Amino acid sequence: MASLARAWAGRAVTHGLLGTAATISLLSIAVKAGTAIRELLIAFFFGTGDALDAYLIAYAVPYFLITIIAGSLPVVVVPAYMRLRVRSGQPVASQLMVSTVVLTVVGLTPVVLALIVGTGLYLPLLGSGFSTSKLDLTASLVVILAPTLLTSTLIGLIAALLNAHNRFVLPALSPLITTLTGACALLAFGTIRALALGTLAGNLVELSALALVLRSIGVPFHSGRFQVSPELRPVLLLLAPTLVGSVLMASTVLVDQAMTSPLGPGSVSALNYANRVVTFPLGLTAAALGTVALPYFSEMVSREAWQEIRASMGRYVRLIFLVTCPIAIGLAVLATPLTTVLFARGAFGSDDVPVVASTIAALALEIPFYSGVILIMRVALALRLNARLAVISALCVGINVALNAWFSTFLGVAGIALSTSVVYMCSFMLLWAVVSRRLRSVSAG
Repeated sequence: MASLARAWAGRAVTHGLLGTAATISLLSIAVKAGTAIRELLIAFFFGTGDALDAYLIAYAVPYFLITIIAGSLPVVVVPAYMRLRVRSGQPVASQLMVSTVVLTVVGLTPVVLALIVGTGLYLPLLGSGFSTSKLDLTASLVVILAPTLLTSTLIGLIAALLNAHNRFVLPALSPLITTLTGACALLAFGTIRALALGTLAGNLVELSALALVLRSIGVPFHSGRFQVSPELRPVLLLLAPTLVGSVLMASTVLVDQAMTSPLGPGSVSALNYANRVVTFPLGLTAAALGTVALPYFSEMVSREAWQEIRASMGRYVRLIFLVTCPIAIGLAVLATPLTTVLFARGAFGSDDVPVVASTIAALALEIPFYSGVILIMRVALALRLNARLAVISALCVGINVALNAWFSTFLGVAGIALSTSVVYMCSFMLLWAVVSRRLRSVSAG
């Protein structure tokens, strides 16, 4: 009877995870459609020219930090928030939320200012192949885009809190606000600065919308005198190793862009177009699973259902590869006609097609491994394998740099993309080995 109950619980968890992930995937289609419209407009207005290169390098460091911080903060805050809400009530949980928001603003505002003031120190390194005028344009765009580090981090936190209250629709659709605001600004003014200003304005509107909805469901942002939550310190202790683990998912973007810029004009833009194309299927698979997997596996860990975790992890990984391998192969085979249909118009010339197409083909190979990494990392976080994640992260950064330098010598920007795919393959195998070993250990003990 007990084994039957455990099996039933496992099926319920599986169906819940897949159902929620499927809902998020469907909503993501609308977001990806909006992103596609914006990317087509960017290709029409800028092609692979200097203006877009400047925009991408200006956004590289803020985006890198956003990926790390906005990806890590909810992972440690939401479980503590939910525990307090159940055990101590909403006011105590809200105190933790407000303390986290205040700390985020206080902590990231100096970082934003440092990004703006310090452009002369890091932009020449990231844009090592840029002319002086191109670097000046990049620095002016940093002034506009750096504040998105703060706004995007707050967006990620509030969206995760809404998910904790079983509100999935608006958090899944809210990125459309920023995307379409940027697209409208570009259509209205046709300049790269308009795109940057539209992105920042969209962020502010998106943040306001999410905050209003959170407040409307009874989550107050203030209740009299502000007091720092006593739960904030344990959250910060968990945040540090989690941030290190997030480097595994974020460092490749910054490293790739920095090592692509010396490869010639338009190289950074070509890598960006390839990333945008490959991101579409990843948003429908990896991102959706990543949103819902952590609470499900955390629940299994709390029940010490080790065999159930191993079976679920293996089942999901097989499903991921079954779905994503045909997508990766299809993108690689159809890269040239897809590039022509999507981008070959306006400032995007026919000479740009082979470069972007070869980059898409090489980067498409990452799709199965990236999706698997997202899932297994959630299991590793649920098992509190933070230190091992940090070691794997460091190894993968080193592998990425070495393979970038090697592959780019004979493949150009496509070599950078191929390096990324190989790095995610290595990440997947290392994570699988570490998590499987831990599960076998706890099962035997």
